[in-house]
Amino acid sequence: MNLKLFVECDGMPPGCGAGFGGTDLDPLVRFCAEQRIEICLLSGTGGSPLCLMPDGDGSMRTVSVRQVQNPDCDLCGACPRNTMLCRSGEEDIIVYVGESGSGGCPAAYADLVFARKTLQKECQVKNISYLPYGSLDDVRVSMASAGTGLRKRRRAEAKRREVFCAE
Repeated sequence: MNLKLFVECDGMPPGCGAGFGGTDLDPLVRFCAEQRIEICLLSGTGGSPLCLMPDGDGSMRTVSVRQVQNPDCDLCGACPRNTMLCRSGEEDIIVYVGESGSGGCPAAYADLVFARKTLQKECQVKNISYLPYGSLDDVRVSMASAGTGLRKRRRAEAKRREVFCAE
C-alpha cells in the first residue's frame, strides 16, 4: 500500500504552491521525499492542484495536475475530492490535511484526516475521525510515528466506492 498525502493550501502561507521557501511545508516535503510519499497541494478556490512525486534519489519532482471539476457541486473551483480520487488507487491510503469548511467534503473520503479550525468543527458535526494539528510539522511527526501502522478507514473506502460505482 502507498500513502498519498493531500494538503489543502487555502489559508496556507504565501508560497504554498511555488517553491515552499520559508514555510512549514518544507520539513513535510522532505519527509515525504524520504518516505517516497506523493504529496498534492490542493486549492478549492480555483487554483490548479500541484503534486510532488518522489524521485529515486530522495528529491521530489513537480507534476502539474489538471483541475478536476465536479458537475454536481459548485462549492469549489477545482474539486479537491475529485483530485484526490483521480490521484489515488484502490490500494492507496489517503491522508488529508486541511482547515477550511470546504475540506469537509474531501475529508469524508480520506483514510486519515488532520484537521484544524473550521474543518475540525465540520469533522465533529459529520462524525469524521480526525487528528487535530497545529502546524504541518505536527502532521509530519504524527505520520513518522505511525509508520506502517496506517490503515484504511472503512467509511472512507465505502464513500470512494460509491463515487466510482455511480460513474
